[in-house]
Amino acid sequence: MLKAGGVAVPEGMQLSLESVDYERCLAVLVTLDRPSRLPATGFAPPSGGPIAWMADVQSKGASAEPGVIIHATHAFSVDYWDRDRADVGRMLVHAASQWMGAGVTDVQVHGWRYARPLRTEDRPCAILSASPWLVLAGDALGGPHLEGAALSGWAAAAAVRPSRA
Repeated sequence: MLKAGGVAVPEGMQLSLESVDYERCLAVLVTLDRPSRLPATGFAPPSGGPIAWMADVQSKGASAEPGVIIHATHAFSVDYWDRDRADVGRMLVHAASQWMGAGVTDVQVHGWRYARPLRTEDRPCAILSASPWLVLAGDALGGPHLEGAALSGWAAAAAVRPSRA
């Protein structure tokens, strides 16, 4: 986007930005016929299978209906990215069935192409221009997960705030 917009980026930063790569994640939302037996804090199954993490959506307050979210591992997600999503959903539900403890009533599958940065920058945000302000922020700068993206956004806001005082 920066190149298409004609934005000049310092060479070192350009190389750094071009090297950013993300994990993929196939995620499945499973609606259940009764509450799951997963802990409210989420669950990481033993390593070696296709599942990286699971969580109960009802106990987390994300849904009134019982259900779970299943996140596949990066390796599984890359291997099965181009497969039929319904087939992928069935495979992940089957792999998770021993931990759910309930019957499945609905399955939705989503693919996150940019789920989590494989490498993050040492700075929480990157200022490209101060007039007008152009600041880059996100999980590749602030760290993986939602909180990394939020921290990066706050760092970007703090970087431009003094000019507004």
